[in-house]
Amino acid sequence: MIINEDNEYETGDDVDPNAPDDDDYDTDGEDAYPSDARTIVVSQRALNVLPSASTQRCNLFQTKALVGPDKACKVIIDGGSCRNLASKELCTKLKLKYLPHPHPYYIQWLSDNGEMKEFGDVFPEEVPAGLPPLRGIEHQIDLIPGASLPNRAPYRTNPEETKEIQKQVQALLDKGYIRISLSPCAVPVILVPKKDGYAR
Repeated sequence: MIINEDNEYETGDDVDPNAPDDDDYDTDGEDAYPSDARTIVVSQRALNVLPSASTQRCNLFQTKALVGPDKACKVIIDGGSCRNLASKELCTKLKLKYLPHPHPYYIQWLSDNGEMKEFGDVFPEEVPAGLPPLRGIEHQIDLIPGASLPNRAPYRTNPEETKEIQKQVQALLDKGYIRISLSPCAVPVILVPKKDGYAR
C-alpha cells in the first residue's frame, strides 16, 4: 500500500500501466527500496503468511519511509501486533525522547528444559525409569480350557437376587409389557425400548 501527499492510497491490487516492473530493482540478495520522493509509507507484501496454529509466531518487516521533505529512515512493520516497538533510527531522526514506561510489564522467557515453575511441586523430582512394577490381579474370571465362553455376565448375582429378577421379568412378560429378546447378548436385567413400543 502506498500513501501519497494527497492522502490517497494505492494498493498492490490496483493496476498502473506506467508502474515500473519488479525486475527494474536491483536486489542483490538484499532489500531494495524505490527512491520515489512522494512516498510516505510503504507496506510491502513480500511474503504471504498463511495462518497457522503455532503459538510463538512473530512477523516483523522492515522498510524505508520518507519523513518530512527529505528524511528517509527505516520503519519496522509489525504484521501480527506481536511487538510494541520502534527502531532507534526512527526515534533519532524524529528527535523523540526515550522515556521509561510508567507501568512496565514483563514477559517471562520460555525455558528450554520445559520446567514448570508455578506448579513445580506437582511433578516428581526424578522421572522413573521404565514401567511401574506389576501389581496383584484384583479381578479374576475362571475359565475352563476348551470350553465355550458362557453367554452371561462374568460376575453373577447371588441366588436370591437372581430369583427375584427372574420373577419380575416373568411378571412383565405375562402382562405383555415386554417381549423376549432373541439377541445372543441379552441380559435379563436391562430392558431396552424398541420402535414398536415394547421393551425387550
